[in-house]
Amino acid sequence: MKKLIIYIIVLFAFIPINAEEYTNKFIINNIKEINIGNSLFIQSEKNSNSIIYNFEYIFTSGDENIRIIPIDTNNKTIGITLKNTNILSFSKFNSNIIFLSKENNDFFISIINPNGDIIFKQLIFSINIPIENEKCKIVNIIDSKRYLFNIDDNLYSIDFDNAKKANYRIISKINGNLLELDNESGFNKAEYAIVENSNNSIIINFYDHENNFLFLSKLVSYDNSKWLDLGTHLAFLSSPGSMQTFIQILDKNTGLLSSNFWINSNINLIDIKNNGNYISAKYISENSQSYNLNKINVYHNNKKDLNEYISLEKNNLEPLYLKEENDKIIIIFSNSISIFDNSLKEIAYKFYPNAKKIFDDNSIQYITLTQINNSFYLISNILSIKFDLVENEYWFFKKIFFEFKNYFLILLLSLLLIIFIQLFRHQRRLNKELLDLPTTGLLFVVDSAGRLLKINNSAVEFLELNGKIPRRKLFRFYSKNSKSQAFADLIDKTIETKDNYTEKITININNSDTEWLCKAIALRNVTGMFRGVVLSAVDITEQLERKRLSNWAQLAHDMQTNLSTIKLNAEHLDVNNSENNNNRQKKIIYQVSILMQRVRDIVTVGRNDKLNFEMCNANELCHTVRNEFDELMFPNIEFEIVSNNFNILCDRAKLTRAVRNAVENGIKAMKNEGGKIFIKSYRENIFNVISIEDNGEGMDDVIKQKMLTPYFTTASKTGGSGIGTMIMQHVIEQHKGHIVINTEKGKGTQVLFYIPLTQTK
Repeated sequence: MKKLIIYIIVLFAFIPINAEEYTNKFIINNIKEINIGNSLFIQSEKNSNSIIYNFEYIFTSGDENIRIIPIDTNNKTIGITLKNTNILSFSKFNSNIIFLSKENNDFFISIINPNGDIIFKQLIFSINIPIENEKCKIVNIIDSKRYLFNIDDNLYSIDFDNAKKANYRIISKINGNLLELDNESGFNKAEYAIVENSNNSIIINFYDHENNFLFLSKLVSYDNSKWLDLGTHLAFLSSPGSMQTFIQILDKNTGLLSSNFWINSNINLIDIKNNGNYISAKYISENSQSYNLNKINVYHNNKKDLNEYISLEKNNLEPLYLKEENDKIIIIFSNSISIFDNSLKEIAYKFYPNAKKIFDDNSIQYITLTQINNSFYLISNILSIKFDLVENEYWFFKKIFFEFKNYFLILLLSLLLIIFIQLFRHQRRLNKELLDLPTTGLLFVVDSAGRLLKINNSAVEFLELNGKIPRRKLFRFYSKNSKSQAFADLIDKTIETKDNYTEKITININNSDTEWLCKAIALRNVTGMFRGVVLSAVDITEQLERKRLSNWAQLAHDMQTNLSTIKLNAEHLDVNNSENNNNRQKKIIYQVSILMQRVRDIVTVGRNDKLNFEMCNANELCHTVRNEFDELMFPNIEFEIVSNNFNILCDRAKLTRAVRNAVENGIKAMKNEGGKIFIKSYRENIFNVISIEDNGEGMDDVIKQKMLTPYFTTASKTGGSGIGTMIMQHVIEQHKGHIVINTEKGKGTQVLFYIPLTQTK
């Protein structure tokens, strides 16, 4: 009965959240984020599949990535990369895409088809243009046979001969922006326009397809503006403030101003359609509590019909975008999507909290909305989404159900509030205890009988559990391995005494002792009754190792003077008369050098040294490391150096130490059986690379994953501490680089040091 009541509460509690989505005539389904990129173009033909072309310029490599995304087909996305290419502008070329690109100082005009094939490419000119003058626009003026583009204050014309050859010429110098005009009907004289800025106004010059000047118009302009092409007319929207926009309507055949009027709305929340004798504007305005959706008809003599409006729902947050498409008004709010019909009645709603990611101040004017069958595509430079609009069957009955359900829910919650108050208090108590525990480590929650109730992911991995193992068993049921027996003992003790405990426990994991700080808390309800135990366990092995190492660092610092004295005296011994004594001297000096190296490593780990950057020759560094390994000490080790001659900006001493440790690890991997060490240096992209490779025993995947873990060593039984490997990682991280390890069991190991070409001193 209790479970049934809970199911009813869940049903009635969560359905109302999206009730509005199910009580309209239509439902918005399948919202999908389809692409992210710098610029997008959508192409839709009646007799061909619709395609989205996505362009993304990669600044680090200087390449341009193009993705061709088929819409409503099972075809896969096609991706191509144009090396050392920057696409400046693009336009539609029949069912293909035409674009102007720059490669070094060469400018090309190219055409790509929907299959990703470059079917045309021609060099236009070679010229060095400042980056600030590279902004351009390419427009079509004669049905994919002639295109215009402007660059470096020049206007160019390109004529195509069956897409086999492009003839281009400079038309004129221009001081403005190129504006493409829609003339698919063929009734307009003007094919394109040049827009010039002039002291709180703009001058728009109209031209025909032969580039002959037709007429000009001067319009009032404010800081924020945009153009809407209405077929026979052109609308210029300009806004001096957030909720005021001045609209001017031009006749494209005469250049005369047919109407102008103010609208109290943001420029991005207005859409205008040309209905022949009048202009129909849909827009959003503010009211005292929320927003209104408005519709007004303005005739070409500035006569207006009465304004129609409806108040939008209060649960809609900030409106971001409005567009009318096929007699449907689509409004994007920061938390939802709403669709209205032409009579301003809401026909669909969808909660969508990610909508604001689509919009920012730099991309808002480049957003387009296109409908293909029952799907809508909202395309922007930042993020593009697709959603479907489908009929909602039995929507009227659903609406009645939801209205009744709201009253029933209030009554049900009132009757069951007392039943669940104890549950809420217990949950609040549990949450409070959990918040007081450390944020890392293992977490177990057991009831008063010792049955496991809750467990975090780290604890699941520690107990080696999987999804098939049932919960609510006694904790010892899961403690079958020896490493968790100590936790079970502590839980049993807490249940028996019903007191809190904090203990440090030593656990052997993979033949290595680890230290754990454990805290067992006895849970009680508001009546004081014992309810269970929360056990947290945090691995403090690394912290303890750091503390010990810090103490060692002070001792090691004092030892450096003594070791230097021993080495100095050994170097001055007169052993020239005895070859045996000479060899003994070399061995003493070598062993002292090793001890001094260990001391320096300990001191380095125990403090945070700054880097002393200098230019270091890579070839010299590799040979310096090689010379630190005496042939007499390592007679079975063969060294091979393949090094290019280039400079590295680095701390010479620290980098030499890191590379030396890698070589020493490679020698240890050969286990006195002899082998070969390869020392290489080269450049790869934006990195200097130093490679140390051995043909020793290699590592399996488990050891490889732990290789760069602080203080990890495979030679702990022979005195290894893992400090050498940690020094490697510490030094490379100080140089803003990274380490890559390639290894195979039985074949050897390769350690790659990646150091950026440039450093911040």
